[in-house]
Amino acid sequence: MVTAYQNAAPTARPSSPVAATVFLATVLRFAAYFTNGRVWTWVFDAMRLDVADRLPGALRFFAYDSVKVLLLLVGMIFLIGLPRTAIRPETVRTYLKSKPLPVALALAALLGAVTPFCSCSSFPSHEPRSNSSPSTPPSRRSSPAAGCHSAPRS
Repeated sequence: MVTAYQNAAPTARPSSPVAATVFLATVLRFAAYFTNGRVWTWVFDAMRLDVADRLPGALRFFAYDSVKVLLLLVGMIFLIGLPRTAIRPETVRTYLKSKPLPVALALAALLGAVTPFCSCSSFPSHEPRSNSSPSTPPSRRSSPAAGCHSAPRS
């Protein structure tokens, strides 16, 4: 006897546009990081500036290092954001509550050291000063937390 499941046409595995976008962004970030020095050398050569002189050399160093640090920061925030989005805080709390206090504190410190960033350090202009601020969106006004870490700010 043939079931409806056996008669069904095989379906292709759904493609994930998010995974493809993340992969492409990662490849582009690495390409930008590893070609950064060559690009700035080409730019300064095209402007006919000798980087052996003090001012052009300092400008090239500043441009090169600024882009390098920005790309490293973007990469680190992305890598740190992966576990922060994959693991819900409630899951961590539940897991840590089942451990003895010294072990729970050590595990919490390790997890905090691995994922040190929060939205207020990444985007400080988006963090309201208090719930009564006119720029605070309605969704934040109804929440009990006034700041990023649920502590009132002075």
